Amino acid sequence: MASIVSDMWSHVTVLIENEWAEKGTGFFVSRDPTNSRRKYFVVTAKHNLYNEAWQRSDLSEVHLHVNVKTNGQIIGEQITLPLTHENGEHHIWQEHPEQDVDVVALDVTHLIDEREDLEYKGASYENLADANRIKEEQILPGDDVVVVGYPKGIRQGDTNYPVFRQGMLATRIEEELHEDIAVNPHGTTVYNHTPRGFLIDGAIIKGLSGSPVILKPFLQLSTEEDDMIFGHANPLILGVIAQTRDAPRVTPTGHIESHAGLALAFDADTIRETVELFF
Repeated sequence: MASIVSDMWSHVTVLIENEWAEKGTGFFVSRDPTNSRRKYFVVTAKHNLYNEAWQRSDLSEVHLHVNVKTNGQIIGEQITLPLTHENGEHHIWQEHPEQDVDVVALDVTHLIDEREDLEYKGASYENLADANRIKEEQILPGDDVVVVGYPKGIRQGDTNYPVFRQGMLATRIEEELHEDIAVNPHGTTVYNHTPRGFLIDGAIIKGLSGSPVILKPFLQLSTEEDDMIFGHANPLILGVIAQTRDAPRVTPTGHIESHAGLALAFDADTIRETVELFF
C-alpha cells in the first residue's frame, strides 16, 4: 500500500548546501495569488544560509540537491541557485521579520518554470495548518508527526531522496514556550521565551534544520457512528524545524552537551507570514 506521506514528500524536500558546504533541508511551497500566476518557494531555516543576518545579505548563491527524471530514471542533480536577481540588485529571498523566528523563503519560480525534468511536488498553502486548522482538527501533544529531510546529509543511491523520521508533538503549538536556560550567580533562573515555537520529540540531528514537520495522516473507523471514517486523510504541515535541544551534563571537567531528543520548530503561520513578504 502506497504511503501518502512518502508519495508526496519524497518530491517536496530538497537538500540545501551553502557556500561553506554546510548542509540542511528545505521544502517547496506553492502559492496561487489572485489574478496572477502561481509562485514557488523553498522554505528553510535562516541559519541554513548563514547564522548572522548581516552575513546572509552578502551571500551570492546556494546549492540545491534535487531529483530529475532522465530517460525514465530518477537521478540526483546539484543546481546552483543565485540569491540575487539577474540585475544583482534584489535578493530572491525574504526572512521572517522577527529576529528569533528562524524561517526564510527563497523564490524559485523561475527554476520550476525552466526545469521541466525536475521531479517536483510542491506543498500548497492548503497544506499549512494555521491556528484555526489546529483547533478544528484538535491537534495536540502526543499526536504523531513525520520529519522529512537530510540528517548528516544522508541521501539514497544516485538520488537525492530524503530520510523519513517519526516523532510526536511534545508541546502545544499555539502556546508560548518558557525554558530554563541558565541560573545567574544570584540564583535567579534565566528564561528563554519562544512565542512562535513548539517542541517535537523525534531525535532530530544536524542536517534536519529546515525540515517540514508533518502531521502523520491516519484513517479510523468509528464503531459508534455507523462506521464513519474520520481522522487526518492528508498530511498537514505543522511547522519547520529550527534547532535541536541539548541537555547539559555535569562531568569532572565541566558541562558537556548531550542530545535531549527534542527539537524546536516554528509554526506554519510563520511560514505563511514569510512567504507573504513577497506580495
